[in-house]
Amino acid sequence: MEFTSDTEFPPLPTNKKQKSTTSITTEEQTNNDTSQKSTKANGDTLTSTTVQEAIADAIQKVEDKFKETLNSLQNKIKESNAMQQEMKMLQEQNAALQLQLTTLMTTLTIQANTPKRSETQVTPKDVSPPRKKLVPHGTMKTPDKPMKGPNPNRPQTPDYTDDDTGKLLEHRHLIRHPRLGPTWRHAAANEFGRLAQGIRDIPGTDTITFIPPHEVPKNKTVTYACFVADIRPQKAEPNRVRMTIGGNLIQYDGDVSSPTGSLTTYKLHCNDVVSTPDARCLNPDIENYYLNTPLPDPEYMKVNLSLIPDEIIDAYHLNQLADANRNVYIRLNKGMYGLPQAGILAYQLLVKRLKPFGYAPCRHTPGYWTHDKSHTWFVLVVDDFSVKYLNKQAADDFLNLLRRWYTIKVDWDAKLYCGIQTDWDYANRKVTLSMPGYITSFLSEIDHSMPTKPQHAPHPHLPITYGKTPQYAEEPDQTPPLGP
Repeated sequence: MEFTSDTEFPPLPTNKKQKSTTSITTEEQTNNDTSQKSTKANGDTLTSTTVQEAIADAIQKVEDKFKETLNSLQNKIKESNAMQQEMKMLQEQNAALQLQLTTLMTTLTIQANTPKRSETQVTPKDVSPPRKKLVPHGTMKTPDKPMKGPNPNRPQTPDYTDDDTGKLLEHRHLIRHPRLGPTWRHAAANEFGRLAQGIRDIPGTDTITFIPPHEVPKNKTVTYACFVADIRPQKAEPNRVRMTIGGNLIQYDGDVSSPTGSLTTYKLHCNDVVSTPDARCLNPDIENYYLNTPLPDPEYMKVNLSLIPDEIIDAYHLNQLADANRNVYIRLNKGMYGLPQAGILAYQLLVKRLKPFGYAPCRHTPGYWTHDKSHTWFVLVVDDFSVKYLNKQAADDFLNLLRRWYTIKVDWDAKLYCGIQTDWDYANRKVTLSMPGYITSFLSEIDHSMPTKPQHAPHPHLPITYGKTPQYAEEPDQTPPLGP
């Protein structure tokens, strides 16, 4: 059969089943693709959430681990600090024990080398303690010991020896002593009354005023009080108690040093008296010299009721003024011992009062005063005067001048000055200065034991070599001094 271009072919048969299958397959593929895409998206979302949770868990574990490590380190630091403190306490206890052991061994050695005392030797119980002078802070005074005196700002020092027990007693012990208590409580009441507004027949100086705690200014530092007890047989009141203020806590911006005489100045003064024809010496003593100087700015201190006699507590109603700790607050209106500025304020006031009458301190000799016309000159050591005069009228004029402002007592014989005994021989122009019993009292104070072989020289004696061999002096020590 031949086919031409005009030949018509019959159409091919159509497979409907196949077409339908193809259509279904295509739809399924589409659905599968869509499902796969949805599943993949859901998987991605699930994977991202799981990673975030894992990261959060890891961070939380790291933080917990860090906190645990930090707490462990803090506990170790606390344990280390506690061990260091315990080690420091053990070292301090060890040092204290070593000191006690050394002291005990030294005491035993001294006792072993010390012979028995004879009946003629003086024991510490037979020697009264050296008298004490109160020296205001910032001044220099010649006390019983040359150029050295007790500091009133120091805490309470032993001031009396009990004859029964031999123990050194302080003020707080004396006022409670079964036998000595009444005497020293009376002396302490006199001191408080003298400083305050008086007690019994003793007039007050208004130096202190008892106040309630709320009257203390906030800008003021409240200091403490010290008490010094002493026995002064030459005084009208032999048993004396002096209250001083703790000057180390006082804040004073001005100059607190005041010119005062020294031991050398007093010696030159004595030499001047015996070297001047018809010259004589007298010693006026100003009572309450520092208690009469007004303070420009009051100071404040506190005292516990246990240190105050009952007579003062009842007279001034101090139980109503005391705080919860039984402390009574005191305002200082005038100068008193231990106050840093007390010396300079009293000195400036004395200069102001005596200047119109021709008296003035020497410029280059502290503590020595002269008159522009007369020969009435004097040495001033804190509150003790030693006056040189040529006639009785000149002496009376000077004493009457002092009585205008101060209460004074006069020693016309000038026998005792600042603990120094002075024996005058005007006819032969001689004067002798001495301190009887000073060495014995000092040895008792330091509890010095008599050596087996006493040494009377300040250094060992170089033995003398006898014979033909010449004796030469030792070569001087050329060893260089130790550095600081």
